[in-house]
Amino acid sequence: ESELQAGPAQLLAAGGPASTPSGAAGLAGLLAASSQPEERQRCGLDGKSIVLLVVTEGPPAVAAASNARNPDIQPSRLPAPEY
Repeated sequence: ESELQAGPAQLLAAGGPASTPSGAAGLAGLLAASSQPEERQRCGLDGKSIVLLVVTEGPPAVAAASNARNPDIQPSRLPAPEY
């Protein structure tokens, strides 16, 4: 639950798109898995992993304003966790 609520703020802090907790659910799962050594190993996550993260929604007003200012979609990189 805490990862789900933290997802949108983490995305914004890394320069990613505005989102809602449900839109950033994939990030929440990644944060949960990467915070537990057993899950990291089970998922094959390490410091060299590259993960494609799909954000499925954003707050309508914020997303519209953001897209108007930045019509070019830029990839965002979240910092790799330290293991």
